[in-house]
Amino acid sequence: MNKNKIIIASLILIIIIGFLVYIFPSKNIPSVDQSVAPIIPAVVSDASPIVYKNTEYGFNFSLPANWQGYSIIKNTWQGNALTKSPAPSGPKLLIRNPKWTVALPYEDLPILVFTTQQWNSYIAEDFSIGAAPFKASELAHNNKYVFALPARWDFDYSLDFKEAEDIFASNPIQVFNLEVIGAPKAKLNIDLVCENATSYMRFIDKKSADIFIADCKEGKHPEVIEKYKADMNLGDGVKI
Repeated sequence: MNKNKIIIASLILIIIIGFLVYIFPSKNIPSVDQSVAPIIPAVVSDASPIVYKNTEYGFNFSLPANWQGYSIIKNTWQGNALTKSPAPSGPKLLIRNPKWTVALPYEDLPILVFTTQQWNSYIAEDFSIGAAPFKASELAHNNKYVFALPARWDFDYSLDFKEAEDIFASNPIQVFNLEVIGAPKAKLNIDLVCENATSYMRFIDKKSADIFIADCKEGKHPEVIEKYKADMNLGDGVKI
């Protein structure tokens, strides 16, 4: 009986010693400090926007870096006569996503190109474009052309149409004036420019206005000339 008790006590002692060794491992075994995370170098993207430059019509169009390899599709918009016939037509440019395929047609970026005369006629409702009861919206214009976005251009909900909408929302188009071949170099009428400035400026009396006009004609208010050139969409080469 005593022998059995000794055996049981020994087994219990072995179990206790094994449990203690498991809970409290030897201090000689190195441990890993899990509080220090490995250093992972940051990935820095050097991708920058790309620009489509159109020297024929006078505009630049900024595109995201992932549009590298885009293509330009040249089509034609056709007007529908409302008050005058025949209705005009003009260029329609499509900036095409480089991922576009026939099987997976991604959303294009459409740009309608009007001459200034065509645009004025369009706004006057001499003709319409497409079946939508909404007009195209102007994006920008230079001294010869107006660039517009077709109505409901994104209603086909092609792939990544939201990205295409975001691109237009970022005001991506910048215009520049085109030289009119054979046109004489215009000159500003300084008297007219200075007197015109009084229409948007305030003076305490007529004497003050007359002094301002006289100083302006002597070249003491160059900002008036620059504002007039900008308002009239004139180039830097215009002389007084």
